[in-house]
Amino acid sequence: MKTYESIEHFSSTSIPGMVAKPVIAIMMEVPFGKMPQTMEELPVLECRHKGDGGIPGREVYEYLPPYIDLPVNHFYTCCPDHDQLEVHRAFWGFLDRESRVEGKAVGVEAGVRPNM
Repeated sequence: MKTYESIEHFSSTSIPGMVAKPVIAIMMEVPFGKMPQTMEELPVLECRHKGDGGIPGREVYEYLPPYIDLPVNHFYTCCPDHDQLEVHRAFWGFLDRESRVEGKAVGVEAGVRPNM
């Protein structure tokens, strides 16, 4: 049995044409009761658990060498009913809608570049 429901890339880098910082944000939705198993399995993928980052129920991970050369990333796990999962989905939806409505990339800041 798999230990996740979905894996979602939800940051601005997931929206074609969006101006974005080169940071990849990924959320793994873990079924109820499977978080301990997932936390045990992720080190196989060279991920280190860093705690909940101050948000109980949402776990934070970082990639270890040799994957340290990947773009900056934020990798999280949480259960299906966690507030942060809905917050991330709503934020992604907002960015996607705004980029389509405006007909251009939004969120221009120092150090950002168009997402390809």
